[in-house]
Amino acid sequence: MLVLIDGRSVYTPLFSGVFWSVQDLAMQDIDRIEVIRGPGGTMWGANAVNGVINIITKRADQLDGSTTSLVVGSEDRLISDLRVGGPLGEKGWMRAYLKTIDQDGLAAPAATGIEGDREQVRGGFRADWTLDEGREFSLQADVYREDQIRSQEIFLPGAPFFQVAPSPRRFEGGNILGRWTKEHEDGSSTHAQSS
Repeated sequence: MLVLIDGRSVYTPLFSGVFWSVQDLAMQDIDRIEVIRGPGGTMWGANAVNGVINIITKRADQLDGSTTSLVVGSEDRLISDLRVGGPLGEKGWMRAYLKTIDQDGLAAPAATGIEGDREQVRGGFRADWTLDEGREFSLQADVYREDQIRSQEIFLPGAPFFQVAPSPRRFEGGNILGRWTKEHEDGSSTHAQSS
């Protein structure tokens, strides 16, 4: 299954899938989700054997001002989200966000005492410019870092033959995407995209 966010592939060749925990889009930023069922390899490439999911986010001008949310609890210890948006020059709009997540792991097995805690920090922006003659330009970028603690079984040559130990993992990365669009008089459009 090929998964795209604004036309940018989030496929991971490491295990032929998607790291869903680091694709943390805010619901208020999603405009629509397009689903194409069935084989799409001819048009979309080898990763679209079972279909394509394209998550399309809203333009930057759809958020004017700021929003914030805060969740505090026993399992979701802290989830904070800050978003700001506004005009960028005479023909542009911009929105930016910063989000943090601190989640408690599942209950630890009695023999290990290891819990799968998760901490994530991510931030990014999107800027859209409406130029003359039906031309538009969009630039967006995101960066993230996530730390997890998982349990890992280590096999031993003698009894008890295995031991469970904590296995810290870090996922970090980022992306940048630029898109230029020109609307033609007949209603068609031309797109150029680079990520």
